[in-house]
Amino acid sequence: MPPLRSALLIAASLPLIASESAGPGAWVIPVIRPYTAVAAGGYEYHPEVDLADGGRFELGFARASLRSQVWQDDANELVLSGSWQDVQFTTDAVFPSVGDFPEHLHELQLGAMYRHVTPARTVLGIYAAVSTADERPYSSSAGDGLTAVAFWRYPLARDAWLFTLAYIDDAAILGGVPLPGITYEWHPDPSTTVLIGVPFSFITWKPDKRTSLNASVSVFGTSRMGASTAPWESAPWLQLQVALEYGADAAKWPEELPKDKRVYARAAKVGGGIGFRFGPLNTGSLTGGWLFARKVGIGDSLFDLDEYIRPDPGAFVAANLSLGF
Repeated sequence: MPPLRSALLIAASLPLIASESAGPGAWVIPVIRPYTAVAAGGYEYHPEVDLADGGRFELGFARASLRSQVWQDDANELVLSGSWQDVQFTTDAVFPSVGDFPEHLHELQLGAMYRHVTPARTVLGIYAAVSTADERPYSSSAGDGLTAVAFWRYPLARDAWLFTLAYIDDAAILGGVPLPGITYEWHPDPSTTVLIGVPFSFITWKPDKRTSLNASVSVFGTSRMGASTAPWESAPWLQLQVALEYGADAAKWPEELPKDKRVYARAAKVGGGIGFRFGPLNTGSLTGGWLFARKVGIGDSLFDLDEYIRPDPGAFVAANLSLGF
């Protein structure tokens, strides 16, 4: 799941509320920002639900991440990042080919991004990350994954072309396939940003200073629509948020899987809540809602599963915090 994760996490949850600056193409912003570091964490809980074929399924997971610029000058920057997730399963579900679900599934990821920005607002860069997902971190190479993206922004006055070459080992669709992409970045007016192309399309519209609407879709198997507003002028730091998301992902975990098989997962969620924003880098949210269309299985592709389970629709609650310094 991009930033990237174990396949089973999509069945657990999708990131409901994204920050306004985290949309596709944020990494090709044609400026070098001042030194920043961002630490984030969160917890999400899914109460017990029944499985369609009998049994129960309950989830809780914690996550933490850190991203920091470690070097920059007027035209270059290097950013290092790391993330950790721990998923706690409570279920009697069994896959005949690999056995029981683990009680815990840990995922660790380390990444780096380099960007070069020219005076003409051209941006060249590369991002790479390695990850591992297993019951015991780094206990085997079965759940290892690689993500790499090279990008080039070619400006045309206010608008620009974005050229990419992406490889995502654990994408549910086109995973493990080097994918060239081309996207057009269009700003029809100061309140609207549109990116149209492959591998992603994205639109955000801010009709006023306190309201934002956005939508995105990716060929790797994710889509999202969301909105946020700060309805009280006396409390511009407090937002109301809603979102609808669908996502799918894949992973090579566990070790018992044949080389040509993967674990695939998909889920949709709708929900909302309240968000807090204190300055450009400090945010938090308390959200809840409903998960549905959940499926986890093993097979050759997301559309060809040999065995699978279907958790019933159910509720979720989540809390997230991000601090910049």
